[in-house]
Amino acid sequence: MSPRKLSELPSSMEESVFVSIDLEGEIDNVCEIGLAICTHLPRPIGIRETYDSFVEDNDISCVTIRPREPSRHRARNQERLRLGEDAQGLDTDLEATIRGHLSRYASQNFILIAWDIRKELLWASRYYPNLLQLFSAYLDVQELAAEASKNYTPSLRHCLRSLNLFEGVYDGRRQTIPHRAANDVVYTPAALAALSSRPLDAPPLVIARTPKPPTKIFLGRPTPKFYPFTALIRTIDRTPLPRILDTAGKVATYFSSYKSIATGTGSTNRKWRNSEQHKEQLSWSWVSFRTQEELDLFLEDTNHTSVGRGKEIISENHYIPGVTLTREERALKTIEDGDRIREERKRARLLIEDFANGEILGSF
Repeated sequence: MSPRKLSELPSSMEESVFVSIDLEGEIDNVCEIGLAICTHLPRPIGIRETYDSFVEDNDISCVTIRPREPSRHRARNQERLRLGEDAQGLDTDLEATIRGHLSRYASQNFILIAWDIRKELLWASRYYPNLLQLFSAYLDVQELAAEASKNYTPSLRHCLRSLNLFEGVYDGRRQTIPHRAANDVVYTPAALAALSSRPLDAPPLVIARTPKPPTKIFLGRPTPKFYPFTALIRTIDRTPLPRILDTAGKVATYFSSYKSIATGTGSTNRKWRNSEQHKEQLSWSWVSFRTQEELDLFLEDTNHTSVGRGKEIISENHYIPGVTLTREERALKTIEDGDRIREERKRARLLIEDFANGEILGSF
């Protein structure tokens, strides 16, 4: 069961145990999981109340689970953990941990809730399908907010502000701050409580729309004259980029926390913009920045990282600032890049063969 409208919420849900979950990071590379459990439909936050009192009054248990260490950029810039318990170490047995938290409750009617639940459902169905059998229903709070407003895809923080639940919640325009999962799993049931308490004949909510990042989108490569601080992104084995990076817009969205000013892809023909066949062959993208410092930070954080189902990418400086290459020099550089890439692929292939033959393991 998945209610899509406030009028479809059954009265029996008041006797259910609500399990709020939020993932931070990509589906194939989750770095933080927030889990909040409430034994009843939460009561709304009253006037002059805080989220701390909301957690205490509704007896909400909130924890953070960390499958892996966050990137340096996320750890350095993420928002403060203000709700729940932080993770004490890495946890690799996520299914057992989540089952352990749910086993503390005698109820057999667990309802999974999240904001835009598609990501959580896809993650669970792909890696932990047995977990989904623990829940009798799921609830996408974003769909309820969309039904109560004229915004079809409202963001969580904009919804909280429209419901006057912005105590301690930073301005939604500060998109460069990575979220904390333990905070969001409390914000989500707070929004659910406020939405479920609104009269059905109440006027529509006015929820602001999330502004698009101020990044220019190119079909091809940004020119070095105007964008000298540019990083080239490609997969380590020179295979096509994952779908999450197969357009310039997706590249801008994925790396939005790094304040890029322009992005581009290997596509130079406008007719190929929406060509799925061409996207499957796209093997490189570009991200441009204002300063060398921003570029260096991007290269340091993203080089040899995994995106989209574990594909490893390489980020490298594409231009030398202040130097304009001639056509012959550019052609020579292309040949040198190709030779270097082939050498890297050969070295990786030999390494894999050595592992398969047991030569490396036997040398330790």
